[in-house]
Amino acid sequence: MMGDSSFFQRRPASSVAAVAFIVLVFLIYLSASPSTISSASSWHENLRGALSASAASPPWLIATISTASHMQRRQIIRSSWQTLFRNDKVFETRFVLAKPDPLWLPFIEKENATFGDLIILDHEHEDHLWANRVKTMEFFKYLGAKYDHANWTFVSKMDEDSWIDAKHFWKDWLEPRIENNNVTGTYIGRPIKNWAKWDYMSGQFYTLSRDMVKLLAKLHEENYIADEHEDVLVARLMAEAGIEYTLTEMSTQVAFDYYDDKARGDGTAWAPEDQDLNVLGHAMAPGALNPHMLKEDETYLRVAACYDKNGLKLRDYWSNYKATAS
Repeated sequence: MMGDSSFFQRRPASSVAAVAFIVLVFLIYLSASPSTISSASSWHENLRGALSASAASPPWLIATISTASHMQRRQIIRSSWQTLFRNDKVFETRFVLAKPDPLWLPFIEKENATFGDLIILDHEHEDHLWANRVKTMEFFKYLGAKYDHANWTFVSKMDEDSWIDAKHFWKDWLEPRIENNNVTGTYIGRPIKNWAKWDYMSGQFYTLSRDMVKLLAKLHEENYIADEHEDVLVARLMAEAGIEYTLTEMSTQVAFDYYDDKARGDGTAWAPEDQDLNVLGHAMAPGALNPHMLKEDETYLRVAACYDKNGLKLRDYWSNYKATAS
């Protein structure tokens, strides 16, 4: 991180991340013995990142759904928004993985020994369908089984191609609910209107109150569905159980799909001043808390460069706009 508490500059950042990842993998490979690679009998007990289940735990858990092989993306996430907005009194973070292939075990063990932030759902091997349809519900069940008495008020699920301005999401969306005693039944996210079935929140990032997490875990135990995308499944489970739910909607100015081709073309992720923000996809502009579709690392880093520890660097937005407009 730079001295001004900004995220890395765009070009150097990508190079640093790539080199660091290559060095990390090489060192892990050298230190991994054949017996470690071939033995998977006790890995799961060592890989569960312990969560804060005490009364002093923060009120908000943010869980990023990930895959064992995506080590570089996890490191970029740790080094970007998780570092910029770190506040141990407000939130803690975890990455949720399925059981890794034995070849990945020494890498995952080293990673978790270093960061201690991995949760492994050890009863399933991961494939594309399971990851996109069942994994999140299994994580909710895991929380209920292992941390039923934990102190979290809210649990957020997010994809690893999403960014979250955790500081302002807490301040604007979650803290007021606690202060106003309006927590029960919380379901916040970017709405997807599906008139043929159910309205639901996009899986890029949605937040549930703890009672909702417990409810969904119970409903999925009673009505095991494996043919629905996980974000749709949240709404489907409640609809089929006859439970009414209310969507607290994040506007497309706040939560959206980021498109590089919508940016100004000056090497930044900023949008032109006159860009329409009332659509699902656009570039970075004031109000952005949850840009999504950051598939490439370069894209993720360009978006990250729009933030510092205080949130969006709006001075850069306006100064860059004036420079490109002149």
